[in-house]
Amino acid sequence: MRRGDRFDAILVETTGLADPAPVAQTFFADGKIRQNTELDAIAAVVDTQHVLQQIERAPEAQEQIAFADVVIVNKIDLFTTDQLARVEECIRRVDGTASIRPSTRCDVALEDVLDRGAFDLDRILGIDVEFLDAGHQPEHDHDVSSFSLESAVPLEGGHQCRWAPNETRASRMIFIGRNLPRDVIRNGFMECRAVRPLSALSARL
Repeated sequence: MRRGDRFDAILVETTGLADPAPVAQTFFADGKIRQNTELDAIAAVVDTQHVLQQIERAPEAQEQIAFADVVIVNKIDLFTTDQLARVEECIRRVDGTASIRPSTRCDVALEDVLDRGAFDLDRILGIDVEFLDAGHQPEHDHDVSSFSLESAVPLEGGHQCRWAPNETRASRMIFIGRNLPRDVIRNGFMECRAVRPLSALSARL
C-alpha cells in the first residue's frame, strides 16, 4: 500500500489448516489497512472427497466454512448427485448463508469470488464475539506442524516445469498437517527421486 498506484484487489491465500479469524482481523485491527482497504469476501475451497471427515476432525475446517461468504465445492465430477447433496447439507449446517459454487478443478467465474461486497461484520461477530478484540489471540493447535524436504535432483513423474537459465535446480515439497509421520513422508519423498544419492536430500525441520 506504500506504492503510489492503486491495486484492483488484494488476494490473501492461507493454508488448509489456517484459522481465518486472525487474517480477517488484520483488516480491522490495523488502522492504515482499515483506512485503505475493505474486506470484500472470504472464500473457502472445499475438497468434496474429504470434507465430511474433516468437519468432524478438524476445527479449522468448521471455522473456514463458518467464516466463508463463498464456498467453492471442488471435485464435483468425481461424485454422484446424492453424494454432492450430502456435502451441501453438511456445509449448510455450518454456514447457512454462504454462496455455494460447485466446481471442477476450482474453475469458477471471477465474479463469483471477487468484488462481491459479501463480508458481513455483524454475522462474524455472531460467530466470534471477540473478533474485534485486538488482544484476543486464537488458540494454537500444537498437533499442527510443518516441515520441508528438498532434493538436488528431479523427482520422478515428469510433472516438473522447465528450470529457467541459471536457476538453482532443486525439488522442494512443504508439508503442513496434523500429527505428520515425518519418517514415512521422508522415506516416500526419497523414493520419488529420479536418482537417490543420500547426500542429495536435506530436511529443513
